[in-house]
Amino acid sequence: MELNVLDHRLKIVSLNKALLPRYSHALTKLLLKINRCQFFSFTETCDDFTVVIDLNGYDELSSLDDGQTIWIPLEVSVGIHSSLNDIQGITKIAKSLIVPLADCGVSVYCLSTYQTDFVLVKEKELDKVVQCMSSRFKILKDVDGESVPVLIEDNYNINNSIQTTAAVNKSFVKPRPITHQLSTLKNKFYVSSIDPDSLDRITKGLIENMFYSDSFQKDLPEGFEKFFSFSLINNEVTIVMDELSAERFPEDSVFLNEEKWRMIKIRDSEQGLGFEECGIVAQISDPLSGAKISEYYISTYYSDHTLVLEENLEEALKLLEKQKQ
Repeated sequence: MELNVLDHRLKIVSLNKALLPRYSHALTKLLLKINRCQFFSFTETCDDFTVVIDLNGYDELSSLDDGQTIWIPLEVSVGIHSSLNDIQGITKIAKSLIVPLADCGVSVYCLSTYQTDFVLVKEKELDKVVQCMSSRFKILKDVDGESVPVLIEDNYNINNSIQTTAAVNKSFVKPRPITHQLSTLKNKFYVSSIDPDSLDRITKGLIENMFYSDSFQKDLPEGFEKFFSFSLINNEVTIVMDELSAERFPEDSVFLNEEKWRMIKIRDSEQGLGFEECGIVAQISDPLSGAKISEYYISTYYSDHTLVLEENLEEALKLLEKQKQ
């Protein structure tokens, strides 16, 4: 398998809901591709808006200060003949990438889309990632639009005291208990992809879902929560939405397949999970991958979210319950 270090430098922003009107114009320009932004993701939860954006797009969000952290997206190519191609989402890469990074002490931010799964790591930890994964993957990086091999000694200052390469070659049998609370939402979700050239057909529905969801999702029944995620990455569009959000789009404008997904939410404090703790994704994805349960995973500042097919929900919950600390 190949591990691609993509040519994007990203910011992750947690946007207070009260501040949304200040940035709605800039965000609308981003979703309509009226700039040079190539990596843009917008997710609304009941807590906040989390925006993942490259530096070109970040310039549109003037006066927004999120600190100095830069994130680099990784992408795994499993090959067209891989047996993993029958599985959807992050399950394909849990054992090969997510778990080893956790065992190497690397915190990750995960963003599943319809087409691929992006694993974001801090730029300052990229050296460690390359060393950690060099025995498992052929590692490539984008240079002027071409993929070239990454050598450990090539532009990477490796600290020889970090024994990560040896660590990832071992078979880890240590327990990986789930340390955060889990809750199951009653919403049923679609994971949909659309042609980016069709964005003009769904602009009204996008704006309603992104900026005016209170108008139709203010008083949700018990057990339901707001969640809407839109990603425009390298000219590919993914929308993760529940049935109520799907009603805001014109009929036949968004492909809604018969698969329904249920969401398991990971969170247990008012302060949120943040981006510093490592191992959260591995705690969830490792047991699900072991059972070959397809899983999409979307991180946000306050909480993480894993989606499994409705028919797999009961099995997934039993597996995760066994892993609780």
